[in-house]
Amino acid sequence: MSRIDQDSAYFLHQTPYRDNSAIVHLLSRQHGKLSFIVSGLKAKKNAKRPFLQPCRRLVIDYQLRTGLCKLLDIDFASASRAQSVPPIEQFMLYQYANELLLTVLPEQLPVTSLFDDYTQFLQYLAGGRTHLALRHIELALLILFSGLPNLNHTEDSRQAVDADKHYYLYPERGLFVHPQNEAGGIALDGTQIQAFQHLVHGYVNADSDHLSETLAQGGKAISSALIQPLLNGKTLKTRVVYRALQEFI
Repeated sequence: MSRIDQDSAYFLHQTPYRDNSAIVHLLSRQHGKLSFIVSGLKAKKNAKRPFLQPCRRLVIDYQLRTGLCKLLDIDFASASRAQSVPPIEQFMLYQYANELLLTVLPEQLPVTSLFDDYTQFLQYLAGGRTHLALRHIELALLILFSGLPNLNHTEDSRQAVDADKHYYLYPERGLFVHPQNEAGGIALDGTQIQAFQHLVHGYVNADSDHLSETLAQGGKAISSALIQPLLNGKTLKTRVVYRALQEFI
């Protein structure tokens, strides 16, 4: 058990625990996803309660333990004191990213770059660049945990991708001109593949700021398909809710 002071963190999620407590999940810079039991959280005068807000960078002190850690102190980082929660039209997207992190990340995996990627995701979201924000956090997880298939050419014909042609992507096998005799493939056109390649190039070279929302939207189908194996068959609740809401908004 070791004490960690002045670590940066973001609030991800909390679930009720017993009568008056909660299990709180934070994304920290030094140790990745951390889980804590926070007692008395329903009490209005609880000292930690005001700090468990979305999108606000935090500074935390804690004891690192196997399993549930102990939260010793929490405060807003000075730069985030004036920040506010995301507007309602973006809140579901924020929740999706958080659920993605909670599902894919193991506890206490120290990956500083992922914390920085989440910060960039929030900046894009705050700037109204929603498609670029989502592709950024999805690419961060894909590159960290599974790598990316070769989309420069097809596996069956070894041909380079043509924007005017159609293809089939199998996330764990790659790109094909002809459909394969197996489930899990998605049909794509060449422009979608090229859009995703531009997104990958921008992410790897830390040069995504100039990319357009149209381009980021074009990479959605591939990014979503590649994320699926990381979910181990789990359906994200935010996706289900968002699809249901689309019938009414």
